Amino acid sequence: MGRGLGIAAFVVLLLSLPIPIVGNYISLLALLILCGAAFAGEKVWVVVTTVVAAIKMFFLSPSWHLMMFSTGYAKSANNFVRESGYADPGTLEFSDAVAQQTSGINTFFLLLTIGFLAAPIVIMIIKGRGRVALAS
Repeated sequence: MGRGLGIAAFVVLLLSLPIPIVGNYISLLALLILCGAAFAGEKVWVVVTTVVAAIKMFFLSPSWHLMMFSTGYAKSANNFVRESGYADPGTLEFSDAVAQQTSGINTFFLLLTIGFLAAPIVIMIIKGRGRVALAS
């Protein structure tokens, strides 16, 4: 059962690669399926799929990057406009406030991504320790 769930999670993850924005959420679905594989005791597919999902999310997904790190882009755009001298100071203050408020959302997306990536591995480790304790 665990091997089947692991393979299914890997296939779902591979299907999410060419899809631009919704593919990120399909990747999270693949990691949820992977948690089931980890509960069933599968190790190889859990590790492989987690590594591929991490590479996909952190290196191959510009839309996920924008959700996680867009505050930096907003601040740099505000600085560029400020240096050009064409902006109204009131508008820039509002823009800076929006960039500051979105930093909490970006941190949430980053922590959410790390949590989803770590969950199958943590489940696998906890499940493995239980088997070792029962065997000895």
